[in-house]
Amino acid sequence: MQFSVLHLTDLHGNVIFLSQWEGNPLRPDMVLLTGDITHFGEEPEAKKIVDAVRTMFPHVLALHGNCDKPGVEQFLVSQNISLHRKFRIIQEVTFLGVGGSLPCPGTTPSEYSDNLYKNWLEETYENAGKPKKFVLVTHQPPYGTRTDKAMKLVHTGSQSIREFIELTSPLLCLCGHIHESAGTDRIGNTILVNPGPFKQGHFAYITLNDEQIDVVIK
Repeated sequence: MQFSVLHLTDLHGNVIFLSQWEGNPLRPDMVLLTGDITHFGEEPEAKKIVDAVRTMFPHVLALHGNCDKPGVEQFLVSQNISLHRKFRIIQEVTFLGVGGSLPCPGTTPSEYSDNLYKNWLEETYENAGKPKKFVLVTHQPPYGTRTDKAMKLVHTGSQSIREFIELTSPLLCLCGHIHESAGTDRIGNTILVNPGPFKQGHFAYITLNDEQIDVVIK
């Protein structure tokens, strides 16, 4: 097994920084869009963004964030690229995910309770056959890490996502949502990655092989 993933999150309708990849020798095998693809957009806005990404990187999987309206998830499903409550197996690694976020201080279109996250994660993990080698893909980060500090002060992550990670030990948890909490951390053996918002040019480039996982955040 050896493949690479370009992890983009919090695009908020802005793909201007895709141009930085023109002529770049790094060519990921897959792009993961981990939520807030649009800024309160519906299907037309999602199509515009996903089409722009696909023009450069044809293999895309995605899930919606809290700032994406229902039409965004509907579009991702129609394109067979949604990971919300779904799973995909790529080179013996299972990718499974949940979109949206916990309730925010200001109401956003796609917010869910932590109990829903618990149920969805258990259900999706079960449907995937309880894989031993898998990557968890979320918009909402897990609680109590370097990836979930709002305003760099208060932990705002999901307890259910954290407990799921502690129980199942995925290889990675790829998340976003908290723009100011870009970075990596660990829960047990699981590497957490929040690259920061792509609308400001940030991304994570991840290489997985049988021996190790390398993460570079820019």
